[in-house]
Amino acid sequence: MIQHLAKLSRLTLSEEEAKEFQQQFEEILTHFATIKQLKGKRQPLIPAITTLREDNPSPSNTNIINTFSATKDRFMKAPKTKLKG
Repeated sequence: MIQHLAKLSRLTLSEEEAKEFQQQFEEILTHFATIKQLKGKRQPLIPAITTLREDNPSPSNTNIINTFSATKDRFMKAPKTKLKG
C-alpha cells in the first residue's frame, strides 16, 4: 500500500523507506482506532476561569500627560518624526 501511495504522490521510495512509512502508517491508524473508541465518551469541558484586576491609573500617568504640550482628554500628541533614507 505504501508503494502505491508513493506512486500516486510521484515519490520514489527504497524498500527501507517503505517499511519505515508502513510502520508509521500503522501507528497512525492505531491512534485513529483509539479515538474512534473514545467517541461518545467525552468528558465535559472545564470552563477557563480568568481573574482580572481592576485597572486603576496611577498618579504617574497624570504626570506624564502633563509634560506633553498637546493633549486631548487622556491622550497625548507627540511630534512627528521624519524617516531617514
